[in-house]
Amino acid sequence: TKILNTTEQIADLVFFDVRYDSDALCAHYSVALQGVEDVQLMESSSRVIASRKFLSGLNKCVEKDLLSIPWEDQSIAGRKRAKDWKLTKEKGERLFKAEQGGSYEIFNQRPIPDEIIAYCVGAVQCLPGLRKQLC
Repeated sequence: TKILNTTEQIADLVFFDVRYDSDALCAHYSVALQGVEDVQLMESSSRVIASRKFLSGLNKCVEKDLLSIPWEDQSIAGRKRAKDWKLTKEKGERLFKAEQGGSYEIFNQRPIPDEIIAYCVGAVQCLPGLRKQLC
């Protein structure tokens, strides 16, 4: 088993709900993760104990911890990024959520549609801000 240890190789390796990613890396590539940070668990630990029964999804965490920052504490660029993130997320979800007429098969399409790439990039780009907010 190979070990990916972020203290030696990568400055900060941040995931959101690392469970499936970790399982896939181990099963397919014999890579074990060490020293990674899971923003979903950080968010859960920031709540009072009574409200930790369920883990929050990325959308809820972004809305609660990033989009809820008072306007006066946000830069104009930060507000625009938050608004753009929500629009990009909604466009992407329309393509893969069944209740909105989409299908997960869109992720197997090649080339990958630009809306799906933007959706995935947006999900990753918000992680450092969430991490900073929760630390």
